[in-house]
Amino acid sequence: MLDPADGGINGSIGEFGWASLAGSWVLIDPKEQLSVVYMQQILPSLEPYIHTRLQAIIYGALE
Repeated sequence: MLDPADGGINGSIGEFGWASLAGSWVLIDPKEQLSVVYMQQILPSLEPYIHTRLQAIIYGALE
């Protein structure tokens, strides 16, 4: 993540991750000392729908 405003999500600068074909997702945020591993095996993965909502919930829960 270089710019959360450009990314359209509420993450931190420097976060990174990976998404798989079937929807599994990994997020690492060194600034927040946060690691997320989300596992699913669904095709189509609905990645744009699920991952953005999960990320909003996770970052919204941080104090």
